[in-house]
Order: sequence, then structure tokens, then C-alpha cells
Amino acid sequence: ANAIALPVWEALEANAQDEGIDHWLTSAINRPAGIIVEFWINGLSLLMRGKTGAERVMPEDYRHWLTLVVQDETSKGGMGRSLIASQTAFLFGLDEAWTRQCVIPLFSDSDRQKFAQAWDGFLVWGRLYPALVEVLMPAFLVAVSRLAADPHDRRRRFIEFYTVLAVFHVPDPTHQLLPVLFQHGSLDDRLAFASQLGYFLRKMQQEAKQQLWNGWLHRYWHDRLQGVFAALDDTETQKMLEWLPHLGDNFPDA
Repeated sequence: ANAIALPVWEALEANAQDEGIDHWLTSAINRPAGIIVEFWINGLSLLMRGKTGAERVMPEDYRHWLTLVVQDETSKGGMGRSLIASQTAFLFGLDEAWTRQCVIPLFSDSDRQKFAQAWDGFLVWGRLYPALVEVLMPAFLVAVSRLAADPHDRRRRFIEFYTVLAVFHVPDPTHQLLPVLFQHGSLDDRLAFASQLGYFLRKMQQEAKQQLWNGWLHRYWHDRLQGVFAALDDTETQKMLEWLPHLGDNFPDA
């Protein structure tokens, strides 16, 4: 099947109608170019199943095929890049050096299309873990000002990931993460952040809530009351007050 997939990929011609694609991942999974890339990624996943240590490494042929996709400047490459970006976590764990070189730069690419392709894929199927957070953090900070709101709710999904960073991965998001959001984000972004943080509070154990409250949430709330970052909007206040029932032992202080 792999012997057939490569010549089919090479024979595919970019469709001029695809240049105006808005939702790259959806287009990819419904077009031959994307289906071939998805086939390669699935095949790679099957090949790695059960393997650990030195055995868990990307084979050279798969590395070659995925590199061809990333470097393709046409719309078929764009659909492939979106699929590859959606699997950044898997590929980073498999071949960190290749992913750093070929995939991570797409999330900050100066080319508007490549930037959109990467984020569109990641925001639909992507996931985070500590090692990947460290590598992607600069791209998240840049994307706050570059990723526009759209009818597919990608911006809201981006804020959900951003909240994950603040709650679970960054020891003190008030140092850089949140100032960047307030400087370049909108009121809708702040409402989405407050709503998502409330969702996490509902799901967290008391010990985790206590750690979050002591770590930065108490200070953040106090600062916001003083107008730090931005003055509180009435709708934002309402969202933050919805945190109260889920703060457990910290309810009186809150």
C-alpha cells in the first residue's frame, strides 16, 4: 500500500479551487492528498504500537514522505501540513529533532497560509504535554495577535488551549502568558478564558484548586479588581463570579 501511496501523492496536482480553503483539516480528510497523508500517519502509528525505547523511532521512509508533504508549496501540501500539525504531539514524541525542524516552525510561519494550516489542524486534533508545551510556548504567544476570530470557532478553541497552559503548565501565567492575552486579545477572549477556567475548577480536586488559588489565581483576581491588565467588564465579572461555587475551601476568601 505504501508503494502505491507515494506515486499517487506525486501524481496529484493541486486544484486551483483549493487555494481559497478556509478550513484546512476538514478539506484534507475529504480530499485525496489529505487521505494519503492520513494513511501514512495511521500506518506510522500502527508500526509504533507496542514499541518503546530505541525501537520507537520514525523509519527513514516515513520521515522522507512526511518531509515531502511539509515542503510542498501547493494546496495539497497545505492539506498535508494541517494533518501533520494535528499530530504534532505524536510526532514530537517519536522524532523530536525532525518535528522541531519541520513542524514547529509552521506555527509561527510568516506565510499566512502555512500559519493557518498548522493552527487549524492542531486546534482540532492537537494535544499538549510538558515537553511540547516548552517548545510551542513562543508560538502560542505570537498567535494571540495573529490568529483571527472565525466562524469555525478556532479562536475559542485556541483560548481553551491557552487556558490549559495557564492552569496546568505555566507556574505563573501572570508573568507573561496573561499579559500577552490582555494586550492582544479581545473581550470575547477574556470571557472565553474565564469560562474555561470555571470549567476546570468544576472538574479539579480540592488539592489542585488550593494549589491554583495559592499559586496565582487569588493574586490574579485581586489585581483585576485593581484594574491590573484591564478593567473588569460586567460580563467578565459575571463569568468570574461563577467560579465561586467551585472553589471549595477557598470560597470565603474568594
